[in-house]
Amino acid sequence: MKSKNKVSDIATIAQTAARCKEEGIPVGEKTLRRWIAEGHVPAVYTGRKALVSWRNLMRFLSAED
Repeated sequence: MKSKNKVSDIATIAQTAARCKEEGIPVGEKTLRRWIAEGHVPAVYTGRKALVSWRNLMRFLSAED
């Protein structure tokens, strides 16, 4: 049985920004969209929605040091 509280590793930009906020990571939705547009964080598009991998975002953030 799957848990209702499990957070997906792949989510929309808005969901990813909300997860960042929940986890205390200071990344807003506009910033995330800019990073995707600039090619810093890869995203997969399904129609007009962009899906972001949490692992890819964390890799980008850890490389920012």
